[in-house]
Amino acid sequence: PKRTYQPKARRRKRVHGFLSRMRTRSGQAVKNAGDSRAVIVLQFKARLSFMRKEFGLTGKKRFSQIYRNSRFWSNGPLSLRALPNELKRVRFGVVAGKRVGNAVIRNKVKRRLREVLRHTSIESGWDLIVVARKGSSDHGYYQLRRTANSLLTRAGLLRYPHQTMGNSN
Repeated sequence: PKRTYQPKARRRKRVHGFLSRMRTRSGQAVKNAGDSRAVIVLQFKARLSFMRKEFGLTGKKRFSQIYRNSRFWSNGPLSLRALPNELKRVRFGVVAGKRVGNAVIRNKVKRRLREVLRHTSIESGWDLIVVARKGSSDHGYYQLRRTANSLLTRAGLLRYPHQTMGNSN
């Protein structure tokens, strides 16, 4: 059957995603405007640079090496495993098992933990796995941050241990 309405010209494909929109002409205008929106763009790009693949632990082989050979610390809703690497940077892996909750809750806890790690200055040259345990979904961002900072302090991995324990950024 023939459709009654047939558009003559094809519509322009909509650009999805923040970085894709920033590559368009109007996105370039926002970046070059020099207003607060440009600052947001730069902050977003800095955030993305932290979450690049080389900063994350990927691969079953490295995870199993860390689980076998690492040091282990635990504190309430979180546990930490740390193993030195030969790199000049820290790599993170965030794990939340099914005991934490359903997929939505697990992803929320992992997002919070990634944000905590992003704002924490950690000694370079380590591979870290942060494991969210059963009660971690009940804790908010600041409680998780306090717990993660105490774990990293006990492990001796914080670069500035006296500055991160308070409520300052």
